[in-house]
Amino acid sequence: ISRRFPLAEIVICPTVVQGGEACEDIASSVKFLDTLGVDVIIVGRGGGSMEDLWAFNTMPVIQAVYDCNTPIISAVGHETDFTLCDFVADLRAPTPSAAAELAVPDINSELQIADGFYSSLLSLFKHKIETEEINLDRIVNRSPLSDVNEAFKARQEKLELLCDNLMLRFKAMIDDKENALKREADMLNAVNPLSVISRGFTLTSKDNKTVSSVKSLSVNDTVCTRFSDGKITATVCEVISNE
Repeated sequence: ISRRFPLAEIVICPTVVQGGEACEDIASSVKFLDTLGVDVIIVGRGGGSMEDLWAFNTMPVIQAVYDCNTPIISAVGHETDFTLCDFVADLRAPTPSAAAELAVPDINSELQIADGFYSSLLSLFKHKIETEEINLDRIVNRSPLSDVNEAFKARQEKLELLCDNLMLRFKAMIDDKENALKREADMLNAVNPLSVISRGFTLTSKDNKTVSSVKSLSVNDTVCTRFSDGKITATVCEVISNE
């Protein structure tokens, strides 16, 4: 999401996704997110056995997804996994990563569309001005009086000046909007954790929560460390604090 559309605000709702409490927890999270006024909800988890994914076949989850007023993308398991949640959601994605790409537009494509609109409007303005200039020339040429001819020429020059100023202001407005959007995207990319990782750092998490201190870890805890080209899962053998 941060790569395709850095301006998107992401709300993460930690939820139990397997086990006896999973179905009620998933249903409750869907209902909660539906009250926030978000644009889209992704209901997803990684792959697992049929038993691991079974919570997404239960009635509380199916009913919550069906009743949700916010569009929902179901992204449970791998591409070959199907649950009943897929059939009541607004859209099914083969994986959570694919769901993220479906949820947001590509900012580069949006900028290209904006440039296309600008070019079309510019062409429309030019065509309108050329048409009015032709009509004005016809009126001037039909006039037998030289003073009338001069008056029309003065008006024509004024019209051309006004149109040129309009074009410049319109282009400046579009350029300002594009530059502001690019600045926002650059600022968000600067604080994007994935950008930090690409510079040689790593990001460690436990239970899908970022680990910022060794105090939050214990021996035998399972952690996930993300690198720029992949991730590893490890077990804590020893905790050494600097304090």
